Amino acid sequence: MPISKEKRMQYYRLALGDLERKRAEIEKEISNLRRELGGAPSRGSRLRAVGPVRRRRRMSREGRKRISEAMKRRWAERKKASRG
Repeated sequence: MPISKEKRMQYYRLALGDLERKRAEIEKEISNLRRELGGAPSRGSRLRAVGPVRRRRRMSREGRKRISEAMKRRWAERKKASRG
């Protein structure tokens, strides 16, 4: 006999509440461990060190092309000098 949608939603709410309580307990334990370690954030931590968020710069297509052409010229000069 299939479970009604209402019963299923009630089960999901209970499961979600249980998982959220467990997450709160785990986060509390993590906080305690970090405090014991001197407050150093772990590598996997979502918390950032003090300072502004650095955004990654984007290079335009023209910029990449200029750099590519310059490197090709440099390598051609090096190749020519080594043969020469």
